[in-house]
Amino acid sequence: VMGSYDELGRREELVEDTNEFGEAVVRIDHDPTPFLRFEFHRIDQRVRQRLSGGGRMEYVLALGLDRAGFSDVRVNEWRVAPRIDARLPLGKFLGPGQDLELGLGIDQEIQIFRLPNGLAGESLGASLEDLALLLAERVVSVTGLYADLAYRRGRFEARPGLRVDTWVQFGASPYLPQARTVSSATGVDPRLLLREQVGERWVLRQSLGLYHQPPDPPLPIPGLESIGLETGLQRNIQGSFGWEWTIADRATLTQDAYLGRLSNMQDYELTQGIDSVGAGSGDEFDDALIRVSGWAWGLETMLRLNPDGRIYGWLAYTLSWSFRDYPLGGWAPATWDQRHILNAVVGWAINPKWRLGGRLHVNSGRPYTARRMVDGELESLATAIVDHRNDARLPPFMQLDLRVERIFTLREFRLHLYLDLANANFAREVLQCDSLAQTNDLTVEVIDGCVNPQAIRYVLPALGLRAVF
Repeated sequence: VMGSYDELGRREELVEDTNEFGEAVVRIDHDPTPFLRFEFHRIDQRVRQRLSGGGRMEYVLALGLDRAGFSDVRVNEWRVAPRIDARLPLGKFLGPGQDLELGLGIDQEIQIFRLPNGLAGESLGASLEDLALLLAERVVSVTGLYADLAYRRGRFEARPGLRVDTWVQFGASPYLPQARTVSSATGVDPRLLLREQVGERWVLRQSLGLYHQPPDPPLPIPGLESIGLETGLQRNIQGSFGWEWTIADRATLTQDAYLGRLSNMQDYELTQGIDSVGAGSGDEFDDALIRVSGWAWGLETMLRLNPDGRIYGWLAYTLSWSFRDYPLGGWAPATWDQRHILNAVVGWAINPKWRLGGRLHVNSGRPYTARRMVDGELESLATAIVDHRNDARLPPFMQLDLRVERIFTLREFRLHLYLDLANANFAREVLQCDSLAQTNDLTVEVIDGCVNPQAIRYVLPALGLRAVF
């Protein structure tokens, strides 16, 4: 059982009102409506069963409720997700020195999206049609079937597999509110994993597979999921080659190089709805949704300490490139490309009652299109994107998270009381540039071609209680 609740907004704000005489007055609202609300609750129940002959079954039922709020718009998402997984040994049908295991499973997820306050876009500055593309009341069914064979012989292991997923969505049409619409998509994903034990502490591994996913927004926001099924699934054909090294039974070092071909990827064309001088209109949100193809490649490295010691944690570094072939601007870095990502997590079990931990996250900045000064005026975004799309980088960001945990051991269960400080170093993160700034507005701040940088600085404390039975 888990959950969280977060709000972002002003503590107080000035609002216009009328007094008992009908006169306009300004008063202080001590409890204004937050800009954003995010809330989720999960119940995850698992039952494991041992079968005769060494097989095993697992039965899972997950229930959830996600709530999101954007000003006065509310979205509730109810979730029911059962799953059955079976592992059946078949080694008795093979010769000595060989082993074979069959894995089968089915998972089903039902998502029910509801708008308790209806749909009104005035406070967000958006039309009902645009909001309905993202927030329509609907039911989404996701059915997955999968199977794999794990074959082992000596120091060699091969695991071929196949997964089939079908998404079906029922709901109101965003274009004709009185009509109902049905959209669906299916992904068939064959995969292969190979492992070779080349030494006492060395393993080589390779993988190749096809992966599909629905066109979700780039940020995980409750209630904004499985949108745009009518345009098909996003697709990635990816292969990797790597190795792992066990270091003195204390740690494991792994490294994987990967290459992926991406197609039918959902992206956002910010120049749609922008006129020739760069003035923003953006009246048609669906015009801003585009589909692109591209490539992604990189190198992932991880050093993980074995979790059985008093000091535990891991160090992970990713060096990556991600490019897209855009309708405007051609071959350019993807909007969410980050060249360097570093995560360091460490924990210290001081004694059976106290634990300390922390996480250091560092990433290089995402690309943006720098807008240059031409004849004393800022060039339009449309011109900049066509001529030199995503040619600059936002500043890097470093975040330090801290945790202290107190464990209470009772007769039949344990209570973990913890305090988290997210972004304890109070770092400032630049999120984006203002793509709709007027080109002839000389009061707009421009830093390295980034117009009116949008940044946030925060410290987020969290107090939690976890029970382990």
